[in-house]
Amino acid sequence: MGLVDRAGPGIKEQADRVAEAACELADAAAGAGWSAAAADDALVVIDTLTAALTQIAPDVARHWPQ
Repeated sequence: MGLVDRAGPGIKEQADRVAEAACELADAAAGAGWSAAAADDALVVIDTLTAALTQIAPDVARHWPQ
């Protein structure tokens, strides 16, 4: 069973929005570069998403360094 099969109501849509926002952020930063604050915020988001994935799919989360 994949993560999508285990997701609660609305989770897939939220994940799609997060993925789209991440792509937009990467595109925006490509031309202007990253500020320290923006990089720190991005790392906090990555840590938060990793923690969420660890709770619902420990087998998938082991692919991310902690």
